[in-house]
Amino acid sequence: MQGTHAKFTLHMDKLTFADAKKSCESIDANLAFIDSDKEQAEVAEVVKGNGVSIWIDGVLGEDGFFVHTDGSCIETDQWIDGQPDNWKNNEHCLTLQSQHG
Repeated sequence: MQGTHAKFTLHMDKLTFADAKKSCESIDANLAFIDSDKEQAEVAEVVKGNGVSIWIDGVLGEDGFFVHTDGSCIETDQWIDGQPDNWKNNEHCLTLQSQHG
């Protein structure tokens, strides 16, 4: 869900980006739409310690930059250096990765 009053819930089903997006929409929800450092921290807290990668709302735009699925700019810069990078021209959707511990 979008905005500062969003509720983030972790679902552990292993799905493709398209299927995860459809699954969220089927329950009137969305992939995490991260548009601030605060929301980034909130989502990171939900996945913390699970050792998982989750889909977040972001796709590779026509100009080669990642945007939200509605085409709007992603307003956070909380990426690891060099990310997102569309590695080997094969990463067209965004994930947030967690580590154990």
